[in-house]
Amino acid sequence: MRRLWQYRRSVVMTWLISYMVVLFIPIVLSAAVYGQTEKTLEAQIRRGSDSLLDQMQGSVDNQVESMKRLVAQVYANVTVQNLFYSNKFSRGDYRYDLYEITQDLKDLRAAYTTFDDFYIYWTQGDSVVMPYVYKEADAALDDFYHEGNLSLAEWKQQVRSINQRGFLTSSRTSETGEKQTFLNFISSFPADTDNQSAGSVVVMINTERLLSVITGAREFSGGHVLLLNETGGVLMGSDVSGPEILSEFSRFNGDSGSLSGTYQGEPSQFYYSRSANSDLTYATVVPDRVVWKEAAYVRNLTYSSIAFSLFGGIVLTFIFLRRNYKPIGKLMRVLSRQADEGSKSQTNEFQFIERALSETMDEKDRIHLRMKQQNNQLRANFIARLCKGRIEQQIPHEDALTTFGISFPTDQFAVLLFYLEEYKPFLERMAELQISDPLKLMPFIVTNVTEEIIGQHHNGYMAEIDDMLACLIGLREEKDNADQLQQLAEETRQFIKTKFEIELSIAVSGIHTSVSGISEAYKEALDVMEYKLVMGNRETIDYESWQRGHEAQSKSGYYYPLQMEQQLINYVKVGDEDKARRLLEEIMNRNFRQDSLSVELARCLMFDLVGTFIKTMEDGRHSEETLQLNHPWAFDRLAGLKTVKDIHVQLESMLQDVCTYYAAKFETNKSRIRQEELEELTVSIKQFVLDHYDNVNLNISLIGETFSMKSTYLSKLFKDQSGESLSDYMSRVRIEHVKRLLREEKATLQEVAGRCGFNDMNTFMRTFKKMEGITPGQYKKLS
Repeated sequence: MRRLWQYRRSVVMTWLISYMVVLFIPIVLSAAVYGQTEKTLEAQIRRGSDSLLDQMQGSVDNQVESMKRLVAQVYANVTVQNLFYSNKFSRGDYRYDLYEITQDLKDLRAAYTTFDDFYIYWTQGDSVVMPYVYKEADAALDDFYHEGNLSLAEWKQQVRSINQRGFLTSSRTSETGEKQTFLNFISSFPADTDNQSAGSVVVMINTERLLSVITGAREFSGGHVLLLNETGGVLMGSDVSGPEILSEFSRFNGDSGSLSGTYQGEPSQFYYSRSANSDLTYATVVPDRVVWKEAAYVRNLTYSSIAFSLFGGIVLTFIFLRRNYKPIGKLMRVLSRQADEGSKSQTNEFQFIERALSETMDEKDRIHLRMKQQNNQLRANFIARLCKGRIEQQIPHEDALTTFGISFPTDQFAVLLFYLEEYKPFLERMAELQISDPLKLMPFIVTNVTEEIIGQHHNGYMAEIDDMLACLIGLREEKDNADQLQQLAEETRQFIKTKFEIELSIAVSGIHTSVSGISEAYKEALDVMEYKLVMGNRETIDYESWQRGHEAQSKSGYYYPLQMEQQLINYVKVGDEDKARRLLEEIMNRNFRQDSLSVELARCLMFDLVGTFIKTMEDGRHSEETLQLNHPWAFDRLAGLKTVKDIHVQLESMLQDVCTYYAAKFETNKSRIRQEELEELTVSIKQFVLDHYDNVNLNISLIGETFSMKSTYLSKLFKDQSGESLSDYMSRVRIEHVKRLLREEKATLQEVAGRCGFNDMNTFMRTFKKMEGITPGQYKKLS
């Protein structure tokens, strides 16, 4: 290891790393093959599970669909409707109706042969109606759930529930002593006028019949099949010893999918699919030991091949290293006689050889580059003096032009000025490429691109003048070249923007004759550039177009009438940010859609807009506080901004905060008023109940008519506000008055019930016991 450390900067280490990389390629490929094998096996298990789920879902969904059709036909039976929603039971003339229903069920029995049993539970008569016969509930329970898991109380709780529509697993012992399990579909009838249960339809199907269709698929996957309800309870499954509730059910997201988890303490894969026409979920559970059983051989083979490749590769690597380094070592011994020990220890062998051979050539290139840089700087200073009109009389300018390699084919000149607007993407790109000092690189790029494009038609020479780049152009043809210069400038701007992500503003001067006219062209380009910097435009504009628009706009001023100012203030005060923003955009477009507004008028318009914004905030102290919190230097920044675009962006940012405040304030007031109205309505309803509790016709519908509201909506509002349903509140008020009368007067229970709004003693007795836990008679004795 110590000898290897001595070669840490040597080419030996580079070769060693290269050989090791090559060595690890087959190892990585082996690992990739093993990973792909795992995925293939997992996909095979998934396909088997998906096939199983599809098979199970198709079978069960068809049964569920048949159950729903059967229930719908029972609901639609006229005889059932007449019996369940009438007072025939109290009159005692209901037995013939029961007989007719049994006959109708007999016909349905012949149509739905796939169901083991089905029956109708009738709440008023506490009876069960079946095909051919009807029985009392207690006797019928023993027929359907003999020695099963359902007690009489549990069964009645299910069939007497309101809005019940779901599945229940039950069991019974047949006459032969066989234990049978059934899947029960329970669907309750709509509640009667007293909101009491009318009854339920129950359809039973043997779970063994459903599981028999998926036996083959279950043996293929080696897992378990489960049918789950909406809470994760196991309705049926191939695993008879499985849990009653699947713990991983809460992680089932979406209509179908798979996940890893634990089933009965064993790591397993879960695959699930939700039914499209019910709340059922179909799931398969495959233990991990089944999934990875087939991968054991591939894993062992992969590990063996990796170990063999690693050992053989290391041996061959050291043999090739020793053989390949011998010629390099001889060459190093020859070159190191004239080199110092420090330079040899800091680099590897190839770098040392390269440095020794290139040092002489580098020195020559540095001298040549230094002379070229000095010549470019002198030429740039000469061009700057020409543009500013500072021509030295002692030296003829023809000699100076020849000295610096500048030639003008004709006596016509123009000047282009370049200003770097945005170059952040360029800097980020250079940082990724690890380019040092990219700010110095940008002028170099602009100079070379401009001279290349301009040089195709005219002679162009670049120079840096006062933080900008200037291009002095000598036209090759004596004709009107203004449009051509505009096109060349725009081509240059677009090329630099596309290739280097540098945004430029370019000002094009007019065409002047003689060398003395160069300074006039430079002044014109400066005027145009000043306008562009203030307006914030990133484009190319020539002096003649700008001059024509400038003269026209200076005569007409800018567009910002008082009506539009007042409209902008109104939009802000009502919190309508969209309309306020569109109006601000309209003002900007009306004044700046053409490059014709003078700098002075543009600044005046911006100050007018700032003044409008300040006037808007004078009526909203809280808006101003919010603005100062989010933009603590907002007004200082507005006063210090130089371009129209920057002021526009700042105004929009401030506009958003103020509009948001006003809109939020409006919604708060609206919510508060609505809440007060609901509280007042709740108090009125309570008072109405207190005033009319003795009215036997007092119900939710009567209260809804009194307050001109739908009963369902009124009941929901009351419960949301008071936390108690309206029917419970009416019952509580009546029971309180019943208790008072029982304590203070010696009236009969029927008389007390009638005075407190109860017209039915059964309802009175049931309500009193529900709320007090004892009967009215017991309460009267205690008081």
